[in-house]
Amino acid sequence: MGLGVWALPVLLAALLWWPQLRHAQASARRHGVACGLWRDSVAWQVIGYMGLRSSHAYIVFSWFPAMMVDRGLSPLAAGWTLSLLMLTQLVRSLGAPWLASRCRDQRLVIVAMLALSMAGFSGALYAPLGSLWLWASLMGLGLGGMFSMGLTLIVLRAPSSQLASQLSGMAQGVGYLLASTGPFLVGLSHDLLGNWHGAFVVYQTFGMAALLFALLAGRNRQVGAH
Repeated sequence: MGLGVWALPVLLAALLWWPQLRHAQASARRHGVACGLWRDSVAWQVIGYMGLRSSHAYIVFSWFPAMMVDRGLSPLAAGWTLSLLMLTQLVRSLGAPWLASRCRDQRLVIVAMLALSMAGFSGALYAPLGSLWLWASLMGLGLGGMFSMGLTLIVLRAPSSQLASQLSGMAQGVGYLLASTGPFLVGLSHDLLGNWHGAFVVYQTFGMAALLFALLAGRNRQVGAH
């Protein structure tokens, strides 16, 4: 109930913004901003990658401490481990865009970040607890790189600041809606199975799907150019 109360300001904001929608669409058409962006394959490739990679972060932030407590860590130790993960995520999020901007093709960088995220999650869930700090660090590096690469792709795939703004709204709106299914499916699988094996399946499935979109979105192409 406490969390649900925060839906009320969102509804109020939606009511206030709704009358502006028609005006914004008309303005976009006058300035040649592609409402056809919704029919652009490159735009949807970026959206798919953004949403699926975000599911990894949402799953970790929602369930990682509970998973580690069930593995035998104290709540305090589980919290510290998540803090380590988030610290390494911050480090990588600063470096990945710099690397990606120097490559014509971003697929290799994105694949490497996805591999770190998926390997780190697997190790944290199944490897000996003594090596948990290593797997948490790898996962943090992967998640940080994936996050910053998603934002970098929005800029690299748009030929103008106006299109970048439109693509950002699409990618973060639709993408985060898709991402929200990840924590739900993990929680549902845990309730049904009574363990975290389902979480592993969900995480890896979302990761493989993100990989497919990354191999498309990472190519040196721009929206509206085909």
